[in-house]
Amino acid sequence: MTTLKYTTCDTKDSAGLTSTVASPIIVEGRLWGALVVHLKGSEPLPADSESRLMNFTELVATAISAVLWFIERESALPYE
Repeated sequence: MTTLKYTTCDTKDSAGLTSTVASPIIVEGRLWGALVVHLKGSEPLPADSESRLMNFTELVATAISAVLWFIERESALPYE
């Protein structure tokens, strides 16, 4: 798993956010982006939030990889 390092800013506190979890989207070894979940309120995010988000971003990365493969394959086909 790749860990993104970031710092929080005053915006988090002023927006009333109480919990944040993030997971990078890695496609073919390259960083594509990240999914970030913020929570407002007094309840914290569930304990398994990090692993659930990581599993979801792996699914997103698989979907992106499949689309890239399809695009590459389509572009390799001769057009009539």
